[in-house]
Amino acid sequence: EGEVEPRLAFWVKLRDARTRKVLMTAYNSRKGGDYRKVMHFGVVGSLTELAKRMCDEILVKWRKEGLRGCGD
Repeated sequence: EGEVEPRLAFWVKLRDARTRKVLMTAYNSRKGGDYRKVMHFGVVGSLTELAKRMCDEILVKWRKEGLRGCGD
């Protein structure tokens, strides 16, 4: 039927808790159709899944730039 394509944008600032110094920032904006592969295959239909994919993109970018997790 008349499904609405999810759209989401966010800006993240990662700060040192002690000094409040900004360590990393990221802006991300996407639509569900941005992940389309063939026809409708790959289209993201929910805000939750769209947010997860967008956060994963930022985490991959930050890891490439040298940010490490607690267990690394």
